[in-house]
Amino acid sequence: MATEEFIQHRLYLSGVAKTTVVWYRCSFRAFNGALDSKQTIIERIAELKERGTSHITINSPFLRISSTTWSACFRRARSSSALIS
Repeated sequence: MATEEFIQHRLYLSGVAKTTVVWYRCSFRAFNGALDSKQTIIERIAELKERGTSHITINSPFLRISSTTWSACFRRARSSSALIS
């Protein structure tokens, strides 16, 4: 699922606030090019730590947004495979 597709889904189907959408976009920017797999997310977290980004900053938006994204992707993949079966 593309990041913008995820944001649109959360905005229109889940009813998140526009401020949450801004937060999503900022968080995705930090993970630009690193959302291909769980491993690339872990590598990006290591890079952020090496740059001196605080644990609180990483744990707050970055990990929550990546967890939410991966959960949404997993649910979508499961429902797609259920439709195929």
